[in-house]
Amino acid sequence: MSKLQVFDSSVIIEMLANNADVITAYKDHPLITIDLAYGEVYYYCLRTSLDIPTFDSFKFEILDHNLLRIKEAMELRYMMRKRKKDFSFVDALLYIVAKHNNAILVTKDLAFKGMPNVDLVS
Repeated sequence: MSKLQVFDSSVIIEMLANNADVITAYKDHPLITIDLAYGEVYYYCLRTSLDIPTFDSFKFEILDHNLLRIKEAMELRYMMRKRKKDFSFVDALLYIVAKHNNAILVTKDLAFKGMPNVDLVS
């Protein structure tokens, strides 16, 4: 059985935009993310007039996080500042939550290149 996959907002947006490569690669995987990435995608839909009914049709599974995960994410964000100036809180938290769930982070963000348990989507 393959590892659980946690999806970054950038990959979910690719799915909403009907990127055939992304949809084909991940169609059989549950759409797992955190609440903040869910919010980022919904905001993107509002801002760009992307299809909200399609967004609403996605079956999301939301992973929990706590204050310890937030602290750990802020430590990662601090360490990543040299690699990527605008490395976001949400990206850091997604990575930490994925790590603590023994999961792979699926993302388009090149700042994660070379990091363990990351699947970079092009």
